[in-house]
Amino acid sequence: VGHAQAVMQPWWNEASPPPAVRVVRATILQYGHRFDDALADLQAAAQAEPDEPEAFAWMAAIGMVRADYAAARQACERLDQLAEVLVGTACTAYVDAMTGRAADASRRLREALRSEKDTEPAQRLWALTRLAEIDERRGARSEAEAAYREALALGRRDVYLQGAYADFLLDQRRPAEVLTLLTDGARADVLLLRLAIAAK
Repeated sequence: VGHAQAVMQPWWNEASPPPAVRVVRATILQYGHRFDDALADLQAAAQAEPDEPEAFAWMAAIGMVRADYAAARQACERLDQLAEVLVGTACTAYVDAMTGRAADASRRLREALRSEKDTEPAQRLWALTRLAEIDERRGARSEAEAAYREALALGRRDVYLQGAYADFLLDQRRPAEVLTLLTDGARADVLLLRLAIAAK
């Protein structure tokens, strides 16, 4: 994030940078939990380019982190109109899972994963990770593990996925598997922490 902010320095204090710059700046700001500033950039970007889905995806993510589920749902509904079916379904399913409809969210997302097999790997990985987390929260451990493993089998290194699956394994008292999973994870602080817990 620090490297990204350094690259963005020429635009960092610009009042009205291009929409794409606003989205990147908002992404960096939200990592620092500067959510109001991030949302201001995202809303300006969405107003300038209402058919670009990325701003709405980040608005939904910020809404989820802040437990502002109404705002997250609104952003997901817009995303559903602009992005691939799987992306929109995963977004709304995640909101539904946190607002009392986890079983239905899991079913809908699983159906979308089956029917949208041609979605690009990064989006499929994201949707599978959401599905795994939804199933884990509702106590469906075998389904959650299957989704985590399917996401890992895509062969794309993803720190969030590795951290989430490591947490799942630690909760199952399977630390040796965490050590294997995260053998190359020491460069990311969040994975190094999990490595230390597993080793202990």
